[in-house]
Amino acid sequence: MITVDWIDFLKTGTFGGIRLGMLGQDMKTLLGKEEDHSVRKHPLVLKYGKLEVSLDENRVVSISTHFQTGPGPIWKTVKSMGWTPDLDVSIESFNDVLARQGIRAEVIPYWNHPDAVGFQLECGVSAWFARDGKQSALHGLSIMDKTWGSARAAQRVEEIDGIIDTLKDRKPRRSP
Repeated sequence: MITVDWIDFLKTGTFGGIRLGMLGQDMKTLLGKEEDHSVRKHPLVLKYGKLEVSLDENRVVSISTHFQTGPGPIWKTVKSMGWTPDLDVSIESFNDVLARQGIRAEVIPYWNHPDAVGFQLECGVSAWFARDGKQSALHGLSIMDKTWGSARAAQRVEEIDGIIDTLKDRKPRRSP
């Protein structure tokens, strides 16, 4: 069982002890067995009710919550503390919470549409809202290690360069 202080998540990006970069087995010790997982392995997405945790090379690379599925707990081993996000949270009430906590957020330029908007908080957490005229509803909160893909690609390039160098150093085999 973990306890999530949602204000702390909005300030730090740490979800009740789960943080980007932590080992998959340590995360699983906190959350238990997932109810489902993705077919794709890079990243591997583990599903825990309204929570998804993505792993790449056994490291947490993203943490996402989804509220559009309706009321109820996030997951059976997750307890919420203090202010709790859900579909009833509007853009205005969310901005009030952020202002009271001294958390700055900016609209994500590429995710600002008449029917949806995203906000990026200082710590890297993103908030996603659906909009319908003046009405809005929080659909999710997430944080992602934006470097994992590029770091992984750079590592693969180094590996390929090493293979190429090895092949260049090989002497050709003689035919019998």
